[in-house]
Amino acid sequence: MPNIRGVLYDMDGTLLDTERLHEVSWRKAFALKGVQVTESFYERATGTNAENVKRVCQELYGLDGDEMIDLETELTWKHMQENGVPVLPGVREALATLRGQGYRQCVCTSTNRSEAVKWLELAGLLDSFDAVVCGSDISRSKPAPDIFLCGAEKLGLPPQACAVIEDSRNGLLAGLASGARVWRVTGTRPIPQEIEQRTGFLPSFYELPKLLEDMR
Repeated sequence: MPNIRGVLYDMDGTLLDTERLHEVSWRKAFALKGVQVTESFYERATGTNAENVKRVCQELYGLDGDEMIDLETELTWKHMQENGVPVLPGVREALATLRGQGYRQCVCTSTNRSEAVKWLELAGLLDSFDAVVCGSDISRSKPAPDIFLCGAEKLGLPPQACAVIEDSRNGLLAGLASGARVWRVTGTRPIPQEIEQRTGFLPSFYELPKLLEDMR
């Protein structure tokens, strides 16, 4: 197996501490429509692209997906403008260290491009990456591997030479299906044991540079 030369990162809940914020925004958005959101929504929607989220909104609650996404986005963006974008501990340090060591780095997020770029800029992270791949750039959402295959291609690397860092069930499955080596960070939703057994665990981003260095 080739040495790891690139890192493919999920964004929400992995680089940015935004999954909890999204959950709050979704609860508020559904409440405005008189709906109490269920766990099934998060299981089916977390880590997936906008088209899938729209479909889940319609199938579970009979709500217009475009309207719900716009409402959730508005609530989330308002919070970020007022409070800033929360970056998880160790992320800035790890990105800078890995860049200095010559690793190629790409964000692979199901968030649409305009929002992803806006949030990464506001967080001061955008210039840390060689590429950004978004949900609108691929046809199949996580758990299909397309977004990570596209990210590896953008870096000019085979997926086997990349590490995937993820927090969600759908994202971890996508990473595994891509052929990359996959590590999980602590997320807001429990991960099934069969996925835990197939992935590594990254307790903190502070440990990522040494983890990758030890794999060389």
